[in-house]
Parts: sequence; C-alpha cells; structure tokens
Amino acid sequence: MSLAKNNIRYLEPGMLHDWLQTGVKVQVLDVRDYDYNEGGHIRGAINYGYRDFQSQLPIIASKELEDPSSNVFVFHCMRSQQRGPRCALRFKKYVEEHYSDYNVVVYVLRGGYINWYNLFSDSPLTEEGQ
Repeated sequence: MSLAKNNIRYLEPGMLHDWLQTGVKVQVLDVRDYDYNEGGHIRGAINYGYRDFQSQLPIIASKELEDPSSNVFVFHCMRSQQRGPRCALRFKKYVEEHYSDYNVVVYVLRGGYINWYNLFSDSPLTEEGQ
C-alpha cells in the first residue's frame, strides 16, 4: 500500500484478492461507465458510474454506510488513473463532512481493473462481462 494525494491509499490487487478470498469485509466500488462490461468484473463489486457519481453521492454514501461494520472501500475504474481516484476522494471527503462519526478506510485499486484482470483472469473472483 502507498499513499496517494489527500491520504487516499493505493491497494495492490494481490492484497485485495487475498482479502476477498479470506472473507475480509471490504466493499469494492467499480466506477466505470461505458467500459463497465469490458473484460468482466470483480465478484461482489458494485457499479456506480463515474458520470453520475457526484450527483448520486448522498445516495451512494447512505447505502454504503448502512452497515457501520463495513468501513473498508476499494474504488477502481479501468486503470485507476482518474475516475477511481477522483471518486474515492469525493466519497472520503463526503463521508468526513456528513458522517463524521464513521471511520472509513478508502483505497484505490492499483492499476485498476485491467491490472486485476491481467493477474486474476482465471480466479473465481473475476466474473465475465456481459
């Protein structure tokens, strides 16, 4: 793990894979839009398209924070260069401002979905696209 701007951490795909295999409670948020079905998905990930993310942020935060014990979030897009980090930062700031009693840990998946797929395309944690 390493820090990005504004204390958003990058998480290596191997670590996320280990967490998901061993049942660590983590929510994966896929913020791809038009490219959502390219190459598949990480099993259990929830898609919130980047284009509507900002306007839907209050609804997204409310839904994702329903379970206070679920406080680890991993964001990604195709490469996690722009959309993933931006949404991660927006989510983190929104939660800090509106849910100050919640202690969330926000990561960006290093290399995005393409890196995940290159490493784990044969894993049962990778689902085919439609």
